[in-house]
This record gives sequence, C-alpha cells and structure tokens, in this order.
Amino acid sequence: MAAKKIQTTRKKIETEKGSISVCIRRPSSFNVCLIIANGAGAPMDSPFIRHFCDSLAEDGVMTVSFNFPYQEKKRKIPDRQAVLEQTYLSVIDLVARESKLALSHIVIGGKSMGGRIATHIAPRANVGGLVLLGYPLHAVGKPDVVRDEHLYSIHVPCLFVSGDRDSLCTLALMKKVVSKMKRAAIFVVEDGDHSFKIRKNPARTQEHVFADVREQILLFLKKFK
Repeated sequence: MAAKKIQTTRKKIETEKGSISVCIRRPSSFNVCLIIANGAGAPMDSPFIRHFCDSLAEDGVMTVSFNFPYQEKKRKIPDRQAVLEQTYLSVIDLVARESKLALSHIVIGGKSMGGRIATHIAPRANVGGLVLLGYPLHAVGKPDVVRDEHLYSIHVPCLFVSGDRDSLCTLALMKKVVSKMKRAAIFVVEDGDHSFKIRKNPARTQEHVFADVREQILLFLKKFK
C-alpha cells in the first residue's frame, strides 16, 4: 500500500484524574481507526507505540495513542482499573467525533495492560474489534492464574499477537483461550518476547519481525473497510 500524507495532531482531554495527552495520526484518506493504548511501564511516546502508530498511519489507517493519567503525571504506579477504563472510553468518544467514523470502524487495543483494559471495555464501547499486542494472560511465573473469564463475553473480532517467549503469556494457554473465543485469531511471533523482541539472528532482523506484525494487523483491519 502506498504511503499517505499524515496529519499529526495532539490534543488534551479531561479525565477524573486530570488532563491527558492524545496523539492522532490522520492519513489523507482512511476508513478505519486503530487506538493503541500503552503498556503499564511506558507512555504513548515509547518507541514501540510510536513505531506501530506511525507505520500503520503510513499504510492508510488512522491511528491514535494516548497516556493514562498516571503516565501523564510521570508516575510509575497505574491508576485504578475503573480510572483506566473510563479514560479509554473518553478517548473513544473523542476519536468518534474527530474521525466521524461509525463505532464499527473503530478498533481498539494496545500493548500489554493497554490491551487488557481494551478487552474489559469492548462490550460497553460497541467498537468494531480488538488488536492485542502482547496480551498479559497471567503474571510472570504464575501461569496457573489465567485472566481469561471476561474474554469469552467478547463478540467482536479479535487479533492477539503473542511472542512464543512471552513471560506474561504462555503460548499454549493463549492458544487454548483463543480456541474458546467466538471470533478470535492469534499470530505468533517466533522467538519473540513480551515486546516481540527476538534474540540475535543473522537471517531475521527486528525490523522484519515488526513488519510481519504490521502486515497481520493490516490484514485484520481489512474486514472493517
């Protein structure tokens, strides 16, 4: 797909914990928007979030990133889940107004914690689908405590992208969960960790890995066009 001219704007919106930053990347033409929320330990300007938001926008997808309130204040401890959820819902409202897209053409998700919060609000938000990058299915070293019950109430299409070395998502468990969901698929990053980083390999670079992930996201998003 040919690269498109991108208009990037930053906005502030109010939450119960203060204002947060939202970055909108708008191609010259688009008919689907993907919101990518952050993981717990990095803000919206982290290299991982910027890479996927920038590259997908160049491929014709409107992309949106944002900070949760604690990240805006440069704190390390995440807000309560209710605050995280309400913040995400506020961002969806902004995107619907800014993009003029129907909710069915807005896809939400994110990295790790950001993706987890997206799965909790998806039934209330009436969005079109979910893209989950490094979903935290369980805590490190605790694969016996799986965070999966709420996933089975999701009825929209879901794409999970998981590394096979992810310490927060044992691949066999993730595949089992996906098989029980109604409209879910998984793309496995071979030798990838929680952030899809691979060990040194002369035949396969990190750029190749991220390009493969981006291609899978684009294929998934085609169903919303």
